[in-house]
Amino acid sequence: MSTVTMRMEELHKLGTEMLKCVAEICEEEKINYCMFFGSMLAAVRHQGPIPWDYDIDITVPENEYARFISVMEKRLPDKFWVDFRSDRDTPKCFARIGLSGFDTRSLHIDVYRLVGFPESMKTCKSIVKRGRLLLEMRLVKDTNIDYFTGKKRKKVQLYRKLLLPISTKTVVKRFDKLCGKYPYEKMDRVGLNACKLGVKYIYDKGIFDDTILVDYCDFKVRIPREYDSMLRQLYGDYMQFPEQEMIDSSLNADYVLHKLDD
Repeated sequence: MSTVTMRMEELHKLGTEMLKCVAEICEEEKINYCMFFGSMLAAVRHQGPIPWDYDIDITVPENEYARFISVMEKRLPDKFWVDFRSDRDTPKCFARIGLSGFDTRSLHIDVYRLVGFPESMKTCKSIVKRGRLLLEMRLVKDTNIDYFTGKKRKKVQLYRKLLLPISTKTVVKRFDKLCGKYPYEKMDRVGLNACKLGVKYIYDKGIFDDTILVDYCDFKVRIPREYDSMLRQLYGDYMQFPEQEMIDSSLNADYVLHKLDD
């Protein structure tokens, strides 16, 4: 598999163009979405991408997810593609928007599935734990082994042998079933069923229903109106920048994009 090397500035340019397309299509098609995690922080603190980070995260409610995928597959410019259930790859648990001709490992928009949760905290913990396990199984089974190094690579090789009787399609089917177990439209609480941050990041559904448009480069994106409390929960003093050494390391690094096999 051949590769292309890019710098952070180039990733920002492509990622921002990609996000602008997605955001404008969602507004035109009246699809609910919002920026999440570091991308919500980027919109609030930088009104654009975080200078030392190229990751982009959005959420789409589970009951609108299929329509989101269908619309994006039809309306995205040829420059970009939806990496989800494509014939070019094994099925995914959640979608990524990427650069056409390249896999979505290094440059992408993660499109997280915002799902319903019950009132029982015990049940919520079980759902999150199971969701994380299924995502890990999907990762272990189908990520190129060259992506892992050292002890991690040896563990992945062992886990692959243990998971041989279970197909990727079965893993994804189980994840889909988990996403629909508590229908989004009927629940009062929502969140990500595979969030490594745990059940304290499950929210009242109204937070995601009540969004606002904010500036992001030369366009606008949606974030929850209650972004301040959410960002404080995620990052504490979210206006505080990380250590300069970490910033410099990210800015000066080379990032590899892997071309898809023809």
